[in-house]
Amino acid sequence: MKKLIFLLPLLLSGCFYWAIGSPPATDFWEKDGKQLSREEYTICSGKIFPSLGDRYKYLYEKEEQLGFIKFHENKEESEEFNSYLKMAFELIDKCLYEELGYHFSPPLKWCLSQDQHNTRTCIRNIKYMY
Repeated sequence: MKKLIFLLPLLLSGCFYWAIGSPPATDFWEKDGKQLSREEYTICSGKIFPSLGDRYKYLYEKEEQLGFIKFHENKEESEEFNSYLKMAFELIDKCLYEELGYHFSPPLKWCLSQDQHNTRTCIRNIKYMY
């Protein structure tokens, strides 16, 4: 019975994320008890994306023109574009921490949910946790 009482909340919290999806990683960047605002996120993303260069800009505009599904049919360009995005998000996270003073503080259940995508995000940002 004790095991059931312990496991039931874990099961229900996991089902909750499974049913409605987990919140975005930006919800867990905090400074002085306050959540990251869209404006502050834009400070960092506005610096990073323009610095990725002409090839990124070309791929971004091509995806916008063709649409997500059609663009990602070309595996080579899709992988290249995704590598730019991965690099950009890592640099944005670094900017949030080093320049704006935010810390990444997600709950454990968030890190363990959603097909390991959140787990990779938590591992990447562990250096920015309290």
